[in-house]
Amino acid sequence: MDIFIILFILSQFGSWVEAEQSFYEFKTRFCKNYRSKMQEEQSRKIFEKRIDRINKFNRRSDRTFKMEVNHLTDLSDSQRRSLNGFQFSVFANTFLTQSNPVMARDFDQIIPDSLDWRKLGVVSPVQDQGFICGACWAFATTGHLESIIAIATNTSVTKLSEQQFIDCNRNLKIGNYGCDGGFMATSLAYSRFNDITTENAYPYLGVDSICLYNVSQTRYNFSQPIIIPPGDEEALKTAVALYGPITAAIDANQESLFEYSTGVYFEPHCTQWLNHAVLVVGYGTDRVGGDYWIIKNSWSPYWGENGYFRLARNRNNHCGISKYAVYVKLNKTTPK
Repeated sequence: MDIFIILFILSQFGSWVEAEQSFYEFKTRFCKNYRSKMQEEQSRKIFEKRIDRINKFNRRSDRTFKMEVNHLTDLSDSQRRSLNGFQFSVFANTFLTQSNPVMARDFDQIIPDSLDWRKLGVVSPVQDQGFICGACWAFATTGHLESIIAIATNTSVTKLSEQQFIDCNRNLKIGNYGCDGGFMATSLAYSRFNDITTENAYPYLGVDSICLYNVSQTRYNFSQPIIIPPGDEEALKTAVALYGPITAAIDANQESLFEYSTGVYFEPHCTQWLNHAVLVVGYGTDRVGGDYWIIKNSWSPYWGENGYFRLARNRNNHCGISKYAVYVKLNKTTPK
């Protein structure tokens, strides 16, 4: 047999062994269990295809971020899209623009050049919404409420219940569909008139369920939702500095974002079509990547920079970050 044919066969065998070992290590690291051999084989093919793309991407020198394997790497495109549950309906748009005040710009306010609310201990730990429930909107809502309560009351963060919003604020008319997606302005409006219970009392299930809400001892007196002027990144920066972490929505249907690892995320293909809710917890400037937003995600601590990512700031409203941002203020707490 020709020596070149032998070498080719050996190289192909070596590549196969390397791929098998890589997939085995992936399954072990992320505790992957598949329902059948067929599903495992399909997941392995997806995994291998994405490994190749990640390696090619990371060899490029013109990018300001890196990609890596994570727990989402073997999921199908439809499974990954199910993570993105921000719903912007016609009614929701009307509710947003006609029922809520727009943030007033105060150009006399002095705000810091950089800020990270995590360092002040007012941001709750990153959670995993799971890929069968598009509850990103609920995590953005609770994350925002948790932080503004902690800031206003000078207390440690109390984890609030996403499941309550999923089960008890499901209303097709206002654009909240539970695990099929939702809208932060309407869920923040819900918090004005209902006690929001804790995660411990009403834990996250990651599926739609019946409302099991029990009245708590304290009702927080939130303002009505306040809108950041759409597309105004400077206004968003001001709101983050003055009021705390702010809910926002982005285009997260980019392949490069699902395997994001570290750096300042700038994706030329990113659009202004919003589909995923996040929490803006700060901002800053990187020597290589430039200005950025610090974004808390709900795809688990295994993803990105311990569950966070840095998104390009002052780059024409990249991925639509300031197109739909909304917050509330805490006026006072009143024991019932």
